Amino acid sequence: MNEIDIKSLKTLSKHLKNSYNIIEDIIKRNESPVEPKPASTKTRKPNPIWDKLCEIFKLSPTTRGELSSMGRICRDLKAKDATPTRIEKIVWAYKNMWPGAACTEFAITKNWDRAKAWYDENKHLYSVSSNGIPAPDGDRKIDYAN
Repeated sequence: MNEIDIKSLKTLSKHLKNSYNIIEDIIKRNESPVEPKPASTKTRKPNPIWDKLCEIFKLSPTTRGELSSMGRICRDLKAKDATPTRIEKIVWAYKNMWPGAACTEFAITKNWDRAKAWYDENKHLYSVSSNGIPAPDGDRKIDYAN
């Protein structure tokens, strides 16, 4: 019986020594300063259509769904030869065509051709006021993000 007890004690000793080494490693890791991971250095390519939509509609897409929607909208507008200046003009036209309707990035994309046709007929009313906000005759200020 003594032999078994000695074997058990030796095994227990090995386990304790391993446990001690593990605990010691954990303490060392916690005491050593951990270098913070650098913030993501990913930057997106410049996209003037995206930037103009975010500016006009006060957007800051962050979720995967929001980013995906904005990507589709930008792709669709690019296919229609949209530029930041044209987007401002179409938003102005949309707001004048449907004064009570919600003006969103989705509505602008969906109604681009109609609003462009209306703008082409009424562009003589469009001018940019001194503060850079598109307004008919330079007087009427449109709140884009209502």
